[in-house]
Amino acid sequence: MIIINLQLRTLRRKRGQTIKQVSDALGGTVSADLLSKYERGEREAGYQVLISLADYYRVSVDEILGHDPKPANTLGQKIRELRLAQNLSMEEFIERIDGKPGKGRSGTVNNWEKGKNRPNKMRLKRIAQIAGVEPDEFLKGGDSSQ
Repeated sequence: MIIINLQLRTLRRKRGQTIKQVSDALGGTVSADLLSKYERGEREAGYQVLISLADYYRVSVDEILGHDPKPANTLGQKIRELRLAQNLSMEEFIERIDGKPGKGRSGTVNNWEKGKNRPNKMRLKRIAQIAGVEPDEFLKGGDSSQ
């Protein structure tokens, strides 16, 4: 299942919009501050807000909730979705995880995303922190055999 905050961020970024632009497009019914909190996973959007956002993005509420017919069901797919939602290159992503320059290390992330190998426990913990969830939650619903 797609993490709701990441899905909201991905939908907004696909349109190339800022949080303020989305808030304005919704007629100010949802403040930019509140939208930001939804995207960071600090607040949960109520059903009426989800309906408004789904209408605005022209998707179903189910898709925002992660009930997409093509959910990310592998760890690699989840890592890729998280990286893209954060608008990070593979090198920037590994740098954020390891806290040291990622230059020349994009192959590590590429291998995770393709399911060729998986991050060690320390890196998985950092990836989950970036996603704003517990490591077990990040693995939930996916193929943990990767």
